[in-house]
Amino acid sequence: MLTIVIPAFNEQAVISDCLTSLLHQECKAPVEVIISANGCVDNTVSISESYRARFIDSGFELKILQSPIGNKNHALNLADTHAKYAARLYLDADVTCSTGLLNEMVDALQTKAPVYVSGDLSIPAGESFYSNAYGKIWRSLPYIRNTVTGIGCYAVNESGRRLWGAFPTIHSDDKFVRMLFSTGQRLKTRASYAWPVPQGFFTLIKVRSRWIKGNKQFKNAFPDLAANDTKRTQLDFQSLATMVTNPVATLVFMSIYGSAALLASLSSVGNQVAWSRAR
Repeated sequence: MLTIVIPAFNEQAVISDCLTSLLHQECKAPVEVIISANGCVDNTVSISESYRARFIDSGFELKILQSPIGNKNHALNLADTHAKYAARLYLDADVTCSTGLLNEMVDALQTKAPVYVSGDLSIPAGESFYSNAYGKIWRSLPYIRNTVTGIGCYAVNESGRRLWGAFPTIHSDDKFVRMLFSTGQRLKTRASYAWPVPQGFFTLIKVRSRWIKGNKQFKNAFPDLAANDTKRTQLDFQSLATMVTNPVATLVFMSIYGSAALLASLSSVGNQVAWSRAR
């Protein structure tokens, strides 16, 4: 039994692909999907409503919540109060799941010990030259290749969900949850999910800066959990080889990362979490 929580803020461009990917799943357990739409001023809700009959035909229950508050943490907490099942999959609205992902996740969650499960991260090519160049280098890094990142897609079982109460008011909700679990409790399925790199040079700088500030905010708010972040090698032979053989992509990556770091250093971390699009 699994509740899938999809926080949604102005997702009309991507929500259909996400929901269609769920309809392609043949899950062995009962599934409830909660779309937590908040602060939406586009057609996210009406598009989601158009999928209701198809979800019923597939045996999935669909709930659509609406709130005027545009805040991801609020969206997650609101959905959790309406969730039927203890096991949860938190899924970003711009993520698409490969066939078989839910079944593998459900299998991995069948344990009494707390576990955190994500799929094999896939980064599809986009329309932006800069985003594709950035993504080529980024996905070659050991942290992305070899660890369970859970970016945009992570599931926990019942005992795992009991490790925290409400989602805190911070940017990095996925990192907060991941750091509650030891390395051995973080599992990766063979099945993949697709997470799109933010598109455009300046969008990437903005989003990368937000990630940097979010990581600083997380360390300040939860220093004990931050210590659970295993040390990782930033570069290895494979990533260095990718950088050397793709000098233009490497230059783009370094320009975006350096600009984002500078932008983050010039602005305060703050405690307010504003929902901003990564597209």
